[in-house]
Amino acid sequence: MSGQVRLEVDAGNSRIKWRLAGVGQNESAEARGVIGWDELGSTSFEFLAERQVEKVLFASVSEPANTRVLLSYILCYAQGACCRQAVSKPELAGLRFAYRLSHKLGVDRCLAMVAAWHKVQGAVLVIDAGSAITADFVDARGDHQGGYIFPGIRLLKSSLLQGTASVPVAEGLKTDMSPGRDTEDCVDHALNLMLQGVLKSLYDMSKHKEVERIFVTGGNARWLLSLLGRPMGEVVPDLVLDGLLLSESDCEDFVLQEAGASVS
Repeated sequence: MSGQVRLEVDAGNSRIKWRLAGVGQNESAEARGVIGWDELGSTSFEFLAERQVEKVLFASVSEPANTRVLLSYILCYAQGACCRQAVSKPELAGLRFAYRLSHKLGVDRCLAMVAAWHKVQGAVLVIDAGSAITADFVDARGDHQGGYIFPGIRLLKSSLLQGTASVPVAEGLKTDMSPGRDTEDCVDHALNLMLQGVLKSLYDMSKHKEVERIFVTGGNARWLLSLLGRPMGEVVPDLVLDGLLLSESDCEDFVLQEAGASVS
């Protein structure tokens, strides 16, 4: 990659998504990746030392301490880059949010809605299938109509493990919803059935609200859609990063005092 580049970062609860894109004449993404928080280390972004990173745009819903560590690793290898952070506001990139206290709305949800609405320029439903499953409706005028937060599949499984220690819970993501023939399948298939019901309800609501398109993002997006058994929406993996770029003018300058420290 030659010339100056921009690093875009979406720091979620369980993983960090990033992509590099050219600045100016060449805006297309030229590299991208995903890092789990448990995999993050001081050399995770050492490849940036060979790039001319002009700007870092990021959004984070993780703990502030985790975010500072992440940015310290990035800025050690992207020294001199301008660093800007997306934050939740009453309005971003022309889209108005329904929360009375806008700072309590997750910035990842804000950015995903921004990207989806700008893609459609009409009513849209945005589903993010991550650690939690969120669903938000936006009308054709760009007014957020509110949304829902459901526990994701792993949260559902962990709650069962905590509440009923003797119940085995399968690892991985399955789609089977037939009646189980052992306790593990009964639990696993029941959770799938519950989430299928959620999707059916959201789909019916989208028809009532005259939603033009449904976008699904997040690490479990394709698996979640497969539960419905019929086409419902389209998977857009980089929806939050797309919204981050669209909201750049609303981002705030971020200064990390520790950025100049050496990485051990």
